[in-house]
Amino acid sequence: KELYAENGTSVFLNGSYWTNELSLTQTYMTEGKLLSVAAENYTYYGGVHPNSATRAWSFDLTTGEFLTLDALASEEGDLRGNSLQESIYWNIYEQIAQKGLSEGYFDDYDSYLQDFPTLATLNFTENGLTVTFDQYVIAPYAAGPQVFSVPYSEFYNALSEHAKTILSVSQEQTVTADFKAAATLWSWFYMDDPPMDYNVTAEVDGNLYDLADIKGVETLEGLRALLLRYVTPELADEWLGSTEQRYRDIDGRLYVMSAGRGGNESLGGYTCTAALDGDSGVLTQTVTLLAWDDTAQAWADTGKTEAYEYPFTLVDGHAVFSAFPCPY
Repeated sequence: KELYAENGTSVFLNGSYWTNELSLTQTYMTEGKLLSVAAENYTYYGGVHPNSATRAWSFDLTTGEFLTLDALASEEGDLRGNSLQESIYWNIYEQIAQKGLSEGYFDDYDSYLQDFPTLATLNFTENGLTVTFDQYVIAPYAAGPQVFSVPYSEFYNALSEHAKTILSVSQEQTVTADFKAAATLWSWFYMDDPPMDYNVTAEVDGNLYDLADIKGVETLEGLRALLLRYVTPELADEWLGSTEQRYRDIDGRLYVMSAGRGGNESLGGYTCTAALDGDSGVLTQTVTLLAWDDTAQAWADTGKTEAYEYPFTLVDGHAVFSAFPCPY
């Protein structure tokens, strides 16, 4: 009423106090295959503060269809069995943990985080997927929009083959994705257990085995074939030989003896860079070193790093590694 009395009918109703604007913030297209557009919707209707909301639209130009996350996902997920949605969620979750952002979030933010395909805005860029939560979704208005950039390498292995063709992922990111897949395979021999069906067991020579639940792998030979997609025959045989009798065929199916040891807790996260020279190259993994803090009763960053080199050769556009000095 005060505004109306002070400014009069014409000024009040002609837009001096009411604003609703939509402005493009980013447009990305890949060689006529994908179009991704992001925009910001700014509104002010005379309240305590204005509001803004992100909008995004992505289209598969080869089909003319609007793209959803489900349309980009492979049926089987990645080697760990994570779906495309889970792969992206876990990367965002780790970003929040590493930066200590959750202290400023709502207590139940994780439940909304898991539903990001519905509650966040998704748009593609040259480097990956941008996930934007508007104010009030996982954090208060004062915190502003929460924006996360997820590199293609973090979810590439959970994409469908068609999705890979329209996203035009860089060679460095595909090499990094291949490294992550190879690291998962390495862990099945030296650190963790592979996916297993604990309801189907067999006993051989006094040892208990569980049925392997690795997508597309039914036998020991099938496991070796999977390894050969990411490492040389010499490295595959070395890994298989390092755990003799842990993996074995029983009645025509692959079984596994549980023997996971866990990782090296003094090693933190890592970053990867790939240098290519024709059809060969080296991926460098830079690992953060941690030290135990008795006061905080937690592992703390020492500010130091160690680098490890993984030589590879490109085969059909994907990296096949000839050495794998994984420190974990």
